[in-house]
Amino acid sequence: MHRIGQTIEELNRARQQWLRLFDFTPSTPPAPPDSAPRLTEIAEFGANPGNLRLQLYVPDTRPKHPAVVVVLHGCAQTPEQYERSADWCGLAAKEGFLVCYPLQRDANNGQSCFNWFSPRSRARDQGEAASIRAMIAHVQRQYEVDPARIFITGFSAGGAMAAAILAAYPDVFAAGAVVSGLPVGIADSLPQAIEAMSQGDKRTASEAADSLRACAPKTAQWPRLLVWHGLSDDVVVPANAGGLVRQWRHAQDLPADPTSDQWLKEGHHQCIWQDAEGRDAIEHDMVAGLGHMLSPQSTMTIARFFGLVPTGLVGQVLEKIKQLPDIRSLLPNQTHKP
Repeated sequence: MHRIGQTIEELNRARQQWLRLFDFTPSTPPAPPDSAPRLTEIAEFGANPGNLRLQLYVPDTRPKHPAVVVVLHGCAQTPEQYERSADWCGLAAKEGFLVCYPLQRDANNGQSCFNWFSPRSRARDQGEAASIRAMIAHVQRQYEVDPARIFITGFSAGGAMAAAILAAYPDVFAAGAVVSGLPVGIADSLPQAIEAMSQGDKRTASEAADSLRACAPKTAQWPRLLVWHGLSDDVVVPANAGGLVRQWRHAQDLPADPTSDQWLKEGHHQCIWQDAEGRDAIEHDMVAGLGHMLSPQSTMTIARFFGLVPTGLVGQVLEKIKQLPDIRSLLPNQTHKP
């Protein structure tokens, strides 16, 4: 009887944790004003074996070959809710890149989660992964997107799915960012997913790396990866962030010690691993006091990692220039005679 009672108690704890993941109620700012960037539904974008929807933001001002960021929402969350917390479209309006929001349907998952734990949903050219790939191809054709500036990010279940899609299509993405997500291949079913959320990755580093390599074409170069996680996350424990970094580091034969290890302001710990070419291949950002929620700080950190916003002195100068009034507004009104 004692064993039965203990088992029931453990199952109940797992159930409560899973329900907390679905109850996405972060401190979200009020709805944006009417002038804020808005998402547009794209009804047809090509093959859609995963039965997903697509919402897209295209800024009025953009370069001839813009970048695109694919953003995957969390469970029980919509792109609009994600956007109010992360403001990817607001940043895109300033910097001139596109934002692609895949949207899960209740028919696929009752809690609107991307099915990152399903091998059929996350594998290359199958299910939800194939639908997201079709969305990217459609946006590329329609807006002449720079193929070297395609990025993906996501939160929670969306973060885990972003990691899986990066692994399945490393030849498509320049970089990706996982916010409060999990390692690739850590779970192949819902019960395994629940356990992974609270326990982290129990595989050896070699096993996890082999799982990652098995997802990708053999000749592809690994995209750059940023992993962002709150140290107070009690839904997807921070050990999952460490496991994801370890998995990608071993798959690329990067050393255990980071190239850079520093504490930034506001309890922000950042580690960076560079590859043989001196690129920042992996960045691991850990934030003290942050629970299972989105942070606007993460958006700017990810955008800098993607190269979507200028950094350093150049970035500061350009930001000051943007704040200057239009020179035409300083000129006196003149009537031009024929």
